[in-house]
Amino acid sequence: LFFGAITLLLFVNSCSTKKNTWTRRAYHNVTCHYNVYWNGMVSLDEGIIMLQEKVVDDYNNVLSVVNYGTKSDATTLNPKMDRTIKKASIGIQRHSMSFGGKEYVKWVKDSYLMMGMAHFYKHDYTSARRVFDYVAKEYESTPISYEAILWLARTFIQTERYEKAEASLNLLQSKLKDENFPRSVEKEIPVVYADFYIARGDYNSAYPYLERALELATDNYTITRIYFILGQINQLDHDFNKAMGYFSKVVKKNPPYKMAFEAQMNIAQCYSEG
Repeated sequence: LFFGAITLLLFVNSCSTKKNTWTRRAYHNVTCHYNVYWNGMVSLDEGIIMLQEKVVDDYNNVLSVVNYGTKSDATTLNPKMDRTIKKASIGIQRHSMSFGGKEYVKWVKDSYLMMGMAHFYKHDYTSARRVFDYVAKEYESTPISYEAILWLARTFIQTERYEKAEASLNLLQSKLKDENFPRSVEKEIPVVYADFYIARGDYNSAYPYLERALELATDNYTITRIYFILGQINQLDHDFNKAMGYFSKVVKKNPPYKMAFEAQMNIAQCYSEG
């Protein structure tokens, strides 16, 4: 009983966030990561997969590289995203250890970003923007600030605040040589630039970013969509041979039925028009 009481006392003491000791930092980093953040990200990823399966593309227009769906689509994700937001809140409220303006639990700032992403996928863009803006400013000297700025750019595109979106993207572009600039953000910048120009109907400006995004992409979903978009733009420019080449690549990627059908229809149209 005595040793049990001592163990309980040590556990309770390690749970406190009031003193900056190694044991407390270790406890809260491990607990915030595996009990909170990890579960929140699983829920977020599950929601994103659900969205990809649900969204409907408008093939009468040039596609965006990423389709975030409609407000109606987003409501079906609410249980997943609400769970992510709840987990993020727990991580922030129970595990933050901030001393002298420095956060000692890594997963707290990651929880903030995760929360913003969940708001974004819910189409709650006002809440998303506030969270991303906070992360970008509060953790300005860390790599996560670049991720937050990239998500701000996405948010501004979705809300048609194009000047702010462009300013965010240009800021990231100017920081590419920074020593701590994340490779993951570097890979996503061309995608977001492309969607920025596509949203404005400026397909010629989007084209080089699509090509760059294609060079950096590793997942089949993104590569297939970029092939299709490049085919659409070349078809609009009456470069039918090039368009057919890209649509043929789409078909070879074994995409969902609707995209494969549209690609084959476009190949036929290009052939007849060429």
